[in-house]
Amino acid sequence: MEETRSITSVQSQAGAIKMKKVGVSTEDLMDKYSEKLFSKKFNKLSPIEKQKVQYHIIEASGRNRKSVTIKVKRLKVLGKVLWVVTAALAIYYIATAENKVKESFVQGGTIGGGLAGGTLAGMGASIICGPGAPICFVAVILVGSVLGGLIGSEVGEALYEEAEEFTTWKVL
Repeated sequence: MEETRSITSVQSQAGAIKMKKVGVSTEDLMDKYSEKLFSKKFNKLSPIEKQKVQYHIIEASGRNRKSVTIKVKRLKVLGKVLWVVTAALAIYYIATAENKVKESFVQGGTIGGGLAGGTLAGMGASIICGPGAPICFVAVILVGSVLGGLIGSEVGEALYEEAEEFTTWKVL
């Protein structure tokens, strides 16, 4: 369990810790499944029964929790939908702008800044929220994304103005 948590995202770790802070001990698993399969404690089983319990535990460890799988699938679809909405809004703003080049700079800065802000906020969320606080993680990342987007928008606008000024220079 800890190995899997070490390679997942900060948000996923928070959700996993909220569901199960500490893993079940091997002895508790052995007793749980021996009671389930044979209605006896593990230490009272025959060697063949013990082996069956151990195989059952191995099989059970590979099973997913259906509620988590369903949530992950929904979030995956939601993430893609939000990307499409973001792209559609950026295209709309660019298409309806009087100065399309400037709006392209602004929209690019907004999207890039939002990505950077969300990433940086995600990296710092574990310090702010601590383990097992998925709502806090999501809130921190959303705030980081919004702030990054606002800053990125301003940077995009400033870059456009600098590029526009640069084109007026008579260097050659």
